[in-house]
Amino acid sequence: MLTKIAVVALALAVSAPVPGGVASAQVLPQAAQERGMISAEQAIEIARRHGLVNVEEIDLDDGKWEVEGRDAQNREIEVEIDVRTGQVVDIDRD
Repeated sequence: MLTKIAVVALALAVSAPVPGGVASAQVLPQAAQERGMISAEQAIEIARRHGLVNVEEIDLDDGKWEVEGRDAQNREIEVEIDVRTGQVVDIDRD
């Protein structure tokens, strides 16, 4: 399992702009698939489809990915995603 530091580093890497391309990272893709889980990268992509623009933190907690960051209006947003199904469980905007 990833440590919180490693996951935060991934979030920063994925949200950082890359000249001439899109930042990409794969976190446990094979291990996650073998266990029937979505990866952190997949969770970030799902969260982006629901309004998250800048990723600040991602945690795996109690069977859910919790992806935190900012939306297009720079408001705080947290998207909770079921680690097995990829379904959005909750979206919290502040």
